[in-house]
Amino acid sequence: MADKVEIIGGRSLHGNVAIFSDGFGAEARYHRGGSKITVSAWKRGRGFSSYGIFIFIGVFFLLDIIRGLFMVFDSTLPRVSTQPGLTYWATNIGIMMVAIAWIGIRIAKWHGAEHMVIQAYRTEGKSGLEEARRFSPVADKCGSRFLFAYLLLMVIRAVLLPPAWEWLTALILLIVFFVKPLRPLFTENPVVIFFSRLLQRHITARQPGDVELLTAHCALLGLLKAHGHEFQFPDGVEYEFTE
Repeated sequence: MADKVEIIGGRSLHGNVAIFSDGFGAEARYHRGGSKITVSAWKRGRGFSSYGIFIFIGVFFLLDIIRGLFMVFDSTLPRVSTQPGLTYWATNIGIMMVAIAWIGIRIAKWHGAEHMVIQAYRTEGKSGLEEARRFSPVADKCGSRFLFAYLLLMVIRAVLLPPAWEWLTALILLIVFFVKPLRPLFTENPVVIFFSRLLQRHITARQPGDVELLTAHCALLGLLKAHGHEFQFPDGVEYEFTE
C-alpha cells in the first residue's frame, strides 16, 4: 500500500483545480460543454505549479525593490512626500477590492472545494467525496495569509517610513517567501490567520456545489495516482500522466 502523500498546496480557477505535493502536481478541469472532467498529472518542475506563483511574486517584489532603491539613491529623481496621499491609498485599495471581488464571483466555490478535499485528506487520510463534505471551505493554511502579511507590512511601512522606502516591505516579504523557516512568522501568526478566515468566509471560499467538489476530488485522486495509489476514477473522467 502506498504511503500517505504530503500535500503542500493547491490552486483554484474557474472550472479548474490543481493540487501539489513535493514530487507531483495534478490538475482537474471541468468541461462545461461536454459535462466531463479531465485529469492530468505530472512530475514537479513541468508547467505551471504553486512554485510558479512564488516565482511570479518574487519577481514582482524584486522589481519593487529596484524601483524603491532608485528613488532613495538617485538624486535626479523627484522626491516623494513623506506621507502617502489619498491617490496612493485609493489606487492600492481599489486594485485589491477589484481582485477580491473577481475571486468571490468566479473562483470562490472552486477555492472552497479545493480546501475541503485537501483538509479531508490531511486530517483523516481519506480521499472520498463524503469525507470531504464534512469539512469547511475555510482553511487555516490558505494562501490568503500572505495577502494579509503583505497588508500588515504596508500599514507598518506607511506609519514608520516614507513611500520611498516601500522597497523595504518588498524585501522583507521576498525573504519570507523564499526562506521557508521564516514563513511561520507571518503564516502562523494568529492575527493573520484570523483575517484570512474572515476573508475566506465572506468572499474567497464559498460552499461548493457537486460539480466543484467532484472536480477538486478528481484533482486529489490524480495526485494520489501519480504517487502510486490504486483506485478507480468516477465514470467518464479521463486521466493522463506526463513524465
